Amino acid sequence: MDIHNNTGMAWNIQGSLFFVIFVVSWKLIYVDCQLCPPDYNAISDKCYKISNEVQTWHNAKVLCTNAGSHLASIRDEQTSAGLRALFSTTESYWLGLQKYPTPQWIWVNNKSVEFNGWNQNEPNNDLRQGLDCAEIKKTLDQAMTNQSLEENLYFL
Repeated sequence: MDIHNNTGMAWNIQGSLFFVIFVVSWKLIYVDCQLCPPDYNAISDKCYKISNEVQTWHNAKVLCTNAGSHLASIRDEQTSAGLRALFSTTESYWLGLQKYPTPQWIWVNNKSVEFNGWNQNEPNNDLRQGLDCAEIKKTLDQAMTNQSLEENLYFL
């Protein structure tokens, strides 16, 4: 079936459907694309900022919240590897993963822990040391370890 527009041109209906599908597909790609603010890095579909100061876990959490964000949560190995590639030093960085005040690990954005990026023998859950929060390191095979929330670390 042909469709005629007011210019006298005829369009084949199959060509029009292809055009509509192309436009919709392009629009979906455009919507998913996001630009990160200055000083942030895009990894997967999220924006991450590496702090230039060290803080306790709680202070880092407050600074992120005041900036309208939260400490980083890692969903998969791609995100973990992307973050570690950004690190210029062998320092440790706080993540938004905690088991305080509950005994179960949970991300600060209330997402369940699906990615297992713990380093060997981690988390060691030594309650005597208060290892209630997670850090990420560039130099480890699996980058996450648990750490005392009173340590002063950089943060994401």
